[in-house]
Amino acid sequence: MKLFRRDAGPETRATLESEVRRLGALIGAEEPDLVSFERRDGGHPTVEVDDEGFYHYVVIERGEELQHRRTGDRDEILYWALESTTQTMAGRWAQHHPADGQEHRVTRWIKQFELLHALNPAWAQRRRAELIEFLSPTNLPEEGVPPLPLP
Repeated sequence: MKLFRRDAGPETRATLESEVRRLGALIGAEEPDLVSFERRDGGHPTVEVDDEGFYHYVVIERGEELQHRRTGDRDEILYWALESTTQTMAGRWAQHHPADGQEHRVTRWIKQFELLHALNPAWAQRRRAELIEFLSPTNLPEEGVPPLPLP
C-alpha cells in the first residue's frame, strides 16, 4: 500500500489535491463541488493527511464533527472524495432535470452512477451496492435502486 506522507514534503497534500481536481475536471466538477483541503465548517467535506500518512475525510457542521473516516489507502480517499463530489453534482442536476414519474432521489442516483462510472466503473458499482445495503432496512427492494449505466 502506497501512502502519501506529510513528512515526504509539501507535495503530499498538493499531489492528492491535484488528483482530486484532475478527476473532478473529467466530469465537469466546479470548485464548490470538490472536497476542501482546508478544514472548514458548514457541512462541507474536508480531506486531510496526518503526520503518519493516513488520510482523513471529515465533515463539520456548526462546530460539531458529524463524520470522520480514516484510511491509509489512497484509492479509498479518492473514492470518498469523488463520491461526495458526484453526489453534490447529481443532486443539482436532478433538481434541474426532473424525470416524469421518477422520484428525485432515483434521478439523482442515476446521474451519480453515470458520473462515477465515467471515473471508475468499480466506483459506480460500489456506490450502488452501498445504496442497496443502506436502503435494505426500509424494505425497499433492490429494484428500487436503478441499474448502472451501460459500458
